[in-house]
Amino acid sequence: MENDLLLDEPRLHLCALLGRGGMGSVWTARYDGAPTDVAVKVTLAGHVSDDARARLRREARALALAAGPQVVRLLSDRTSAPTPFIVMEKLEGAPLSAHTTPTSRLPLDEIRAVLVQLGWGLGRLHAAGIIHADVKGDNVVLVRNGGAPEPVLIDFGVARTKGEEPLDSDAQPAGTPRHMPPEQALEPMRPTQRWDTWALAVLAYQLLTGRTPFEADDVGSILCRALAGEYVAPSAWVSTLTPEVDAVFAEAFAAEPDASYASVGGFVHALVTALAEVASFPEGAEHASATTVRPRGPRATRVSALAPTRLHREMVIA
Repeated sequence: MENDLLLDEPRLHLCALLGRGGMGSVWTARYDGAPTDVAVKVTLAGHVSDDARARLRREARALALAAGPQVVRLLSDRTSAPTPFIVMEKLEGAPLSAHTTPTSRLPLDEIRAVLVQLGWGLGRLHAAGIIHADVKGDNVVLVRNGGAPEPVLIDFGVARTKGEEPLDSDAQPAGTPRHMPPEQALEPMRPTQRWDTWALAVLAYQLLTGRTPFEADDVGSILCRALAGEYVAPSAWVSTLTPEVDAVFAEAFAAEPDASYASVGGFVHALVTALAEVASFPEGAEHASATTVRPRGPRATRVSALAPTRLHREMVIA
């Protein structure tokens, strides 16, 4: 294939494009004589800047440090090649986002199992000094070995690692607005574990209700809604969810970081404990009956003073 010329590895052949972003692309590939495919992330030709190479090198380092269950395996780091690339295992499964609509939710016991495993994986990342910074359904592949769901985190393209030298591009927020806490957009040079804890709470809300908690048409409005606590309580969408479940999300989505969970493990433990009292999902369509709005804090006032269009201009979405 013509694209093989991009790689400084004659035994590795790109087979099919899986996805493309602003700076790189991901391919299915295969080594000569190998029985299985691999996944290759390669920087786009013409975009091999020092920053792009350093970002891919950071991703490779994060994958190496986080090696273990719930994280896609790094097989080869070729970020020093003329066209930098990394080779990873190719996972056989569907993205978890396939189960985040009202008509495609997983059974409740599987949701609990998935959240526990993601909590383990993110906890291991945080112990190693890594912030994923873009936890969402599209970046979790649900693999089933023998029927049991096994979530695997992928795409560490905007991850941060403790003690690293900041990149120029780090000054611009990167991630997915509907899944990021407000401080990730407002203070992108100060990564914390809450970036991932908040994002996992958004994903948990989606798995339980089939909807996104903070929904709006532009980035600034999404952040303002998050800071104001303008979201529908999960029990208003799903009648069998309890006030205890609502309380877990109220703490997870606290506008002030100090009022939220100190760790991803704390959030997962609280939510799984609350869900233990929930028997199942009700049958049939469900509709929200109320909106939960929590009091504004200092951060809410700060963001509300900014025009949404200005926030939209200042954000870079990876």
